[in-house]
Amino acid sequence: MAKRSSGIVGLHLYPSDLTHESRIEKMVAWLVEARLFSRIYVVGISGRADAQVRKQRRGICFVRLKKGQADNRRPFVKTIQFLAWFVRIGALARRTRPACIHPHSLSVLPIAVLIKVVYRIPLVYEAHELETEVKTAKGSRRTILKVLERSLIRFADEVVVVSDLIADWYADTYSIRRPYVVRNVPEAPPDDARRFGLRRRLDLPEDALVAVYLGSVAPGRRVEWVIERWNQVSERWHFVVVGDGPSLAYCRQIAEGLPNVHFHPLVLPSEVLALAREADIGFCMLDADCLSYKFSLPNKFFEYAMAGVPIVANELPEMAALIRREDAGWVVPDEDDLSFLDSLRQDEMRRKATNAGRLGRSLSWKAEVETLRPAYERIVGREHRNSRRLAR
Repeated sequence: MAKRSSGIVGLHLYPSDLTHESRIEKMVAWLVEARLFSRIYVVGISGRADAQVRKQRRGICFVRLKKGQADNRRPFVKTIQFLAWFVRIGALARRTRPACIHPHSLSVLPIAVLIKVVYRIPLVYEAHELETEVKTAKGSRRTILKVLERSLIRFADEVVVVSDLIADWYADTYSIRRPYVVRNVPEAPPDDARRFGLRRRLDLPEDALVAVYLGSVAPGRRVEWVIERWNQVSERWHFVVVGDGPSLAYCRQIAEGLPNVHFHPLVLPSEVLALAREADIGFCMLDADCLSYKFSLPNKFFEYAMAGVPIVANELPEMAALIRREDAGWVVPDEDDLSFLDSLRQDEMRRKATNAGRLGRSLSWKAEVETLRPAYERIVGREHRNSRRLAR
């Protein structure tokens, strides 16, 4: 077993309240469990103007630093508040003296670069999506983001992304070494996972066929697309939307009059796989009108596979290739409807469920993240040498 890196502190930054950031939680837990860092601070934003909330677990401290009034929409005020948050991050870095800075978003890359330069420490930039190519990045905002990332990515000692196509894009666009790829694979579920009781909670018939959507109900996630076409399938099929988001009210509105469309609140991460196991198929569709979506591999894709649920996706290259290679679901062309669901045979659904489960069993978060070990061992080893030199 590797010896714990004594006194090695890591600082991770992400501009949210850290409530549902499962990827960050898994990443920092692995870094501590792998004995690469002795302590990690994860810094987010407090939703209250006067609060600093801390949540601790062994070796990890989640810190929500105040930014200002969360509901202020004036661009100038928001910019000042964000800069004030940066100042508080700098103060925390001065107190904790991290050995490595780890920004999880382009928006926190500037302060991470400043901390790297001031304290001469390594920087690992982890992009959770292709932020310069998201749907909302348009006009001057997109230009600014592209200039910012192109200028600052040179300061990163390592870059981590979430899919192979995104890694290729970064290497080609910025002429950098190909980033590490750590896909959004969930942690393996326990063998004795309890039942969720989805049919009982929603009062569904025992013989109902259940299609589920898990995650953010937001523009571009195709939840509306599915609901608008749900009257094309027989009433034995029930569509269950599990989650929350800005499009939820609209989805409820267009679902009125459809007795076989249901909504369930967001569930705890520990309950996701138990819920998914009780579905017959899982929807994982995205608009292809931006590269971030086109190149993505959402965690819900892997959650369905680990639950042994065949996946319905549209023609997005990463997802479509996996589904076809593993025969683990169906790829629906954008111009098609959903009437194919009524023609599915039980033996076909069982075969694809078996294949999805096989794919799921071949996946593990530990296998994904272990690809980072050589990079972090170089970083930690370098910091050990530097600290010993300074001690003399």
